[in-house]
Amino acid sequence: QGLAKSWCNWATASSFSTYDSFNITSLTDNGAGNTKPVLTNVMNNNDFSYVGVCNETNQIGNNDERTTATFKLVSQNSSHSNTDCSDNNTAVHGDLA
Repeated sequence: QGLAKSWCNWATASSFSTYDSFNITSLTDNGAGNTKPVLTNVMNNNDFSYVGVCNETNQIGNNDERTTATFKLVSQNSSHSNTDCSDNNTAVHGDLA
């Protein structure tokens, strides 16, 4: 209880690469600034909490695409256009299945 069940630090600018992660099988690149992390061990339900930050202006989650195994993060610049970032981070909290 209270500990992050998953986290990841990755880049989408220049190349799509993972710096380090815990409980992340892979990252799906869905275009500029659009990433879907895939969990190794799934969550108990799709009501878990997740946060994301990047070195651009915004990183937003899309709850419409959240399942027990994945979720969507979108990075945007100050013009609210999707953009790749050199430093993205996310953490997931909730109960594992």
